[in-house]
Amino acid sequence: MRIEFEFESSNFKAHKHDAKECDCIVCWDHDWPGVPDHIEVVELRRFFGAPFKVWIQVAIKGQWMYLDKGARLSWALSKRVTHGDLLLMYRAYPAGAVTDISRFTGRELEEGAAGWRDGTCVAGEITRVCRLESPIFLSDFRQHKVLKTASFVRANMQGTGGLLVSEYWPYLHSMLYERNPKARRVLARYAPGVA
Repeated sequence: MRIEFEFESSNFKAHKHDAKECDCIVCWDHDWPGVPDHIEVVELRRFFGAPFKVWIQVAIKGQWMYLDKGARLSWALSKRVTHGDLLLMYRAYPAGAVTDISRFTGRELEEGAAGWRDGTCVAGEITRVCRLESPIFLSDFRQHKVLKTASFVRANMQGTGGLLVSEYWPYLHSMLYERNPKARRVLARYAPGVA
């Protein structure tokens, strides 16, 4: 078996390796949705207590109606999102709050017309995990001793395709858990360190 080791699976393509010369990619993070079908990918992070990444997905006011329609929908995502990643759905101005938690449940990301703007986007199926009875507001992040210095807070949650916030998940999880007693059973499944 011919194996290539990469930190991220997409590095295989970036390093211009020949797909015909490889049977398996062993990586920490599988972030290449277009990996050739014949190549098996072994993602190590799932074996070492990091079963998912955490993203903040910004929804502008015109997109809120979709969040309210149902528990399962198609949503524009980062190309680096992988199956099972957690998505903190942030409703931008005027709400300015994380109001829902979803997961990327699709197997593949698809590129297509954006619909809400000119151009294309990468989208995939997401499923709501829970709706927060007590949302976490941007002002709450700004008052937190650690989160107030995070780049996504300093940038006022601005960004496209999702904001990767996995390194802050212990603090975010704690805030969500403390404020939302009715969601604690669900949130416990995604506690930091739970594989």
